[in-house]
Amino acid sequence: MDAGSEPATTDIRSIGETMINWDAIGAGAELIAAVAVIATLVYLAVQIRQNTQSNQNTAIQTISGHKSEWLSLITQDSEVAALAVKGNADYEALTVEEMLRFTTLFMHFYRLYETQYHLYLNSAVPNDLWLGSSQTLQFGLQGPGARLVWDQNRERFSPSFQTLVDELLADT
Repeated sequence: MDAGSEPATTDIRSIGETMINWDAIGAGAELIAAVAVIATLVYLAVQIRQNTQSNQNTAIQTISGHKSEWLSLITQDSEVAALAVKGNADYEALTVEEMLRFTTLFMHFYRLYETQYHLYLNSAVPNDLWLGSSQTLQFGLQGPGARLVWDQNRERFSPSFQTLVDELLADT
C-alpha cells in the first residue's frame, strides 16, 4: 500500500454506504408501488360504482319504456281497452280470437314484471322502484280474467317469479 492511499476499509465502507442507499431507494420504490396499487384499487372501485349506477339507469329506462308500450296498447286502442275490460270481467264470454288476444296481452304484462323482478334480484333495479312495481303487479292480478291467464300459464315463468306471484295473490 502507498503512504498516500486510503486503507481498504474505506473502500468497503463506501460499498456498504452505497448498499444502504440502494436499500433506501428500494424501500421508497416499494412505498410508491404500494400507493399506486391503492390508487388503482380506489379508481377501480369508483369505476365499478359508476358502471353499476349506469346499469341501473339503463334498466330503469328500459323498464319504463316497456311499461309505457304496454299501457299504450290499452290507452291508444279502444278495441284493446274494451278487450281488457271484457276479458277481466268474464273471460269465458270472450270469443276464441279474443281469448288469444287477451291471453297474449296479459302474458306480455306478466313477462314484463318477471323481467323487472329478476333485474331487482340482481340489484339492477332499486328497492323503491320494485316496491311500486310489485304493487302494480298485485293490482293487475286482481281481475278474474288476468288471474285465470296466470293460473293457466304460470309454468311458463321462472319458479322464483311464480313464488312471488303466489305471495302477492295470498295478500290480495
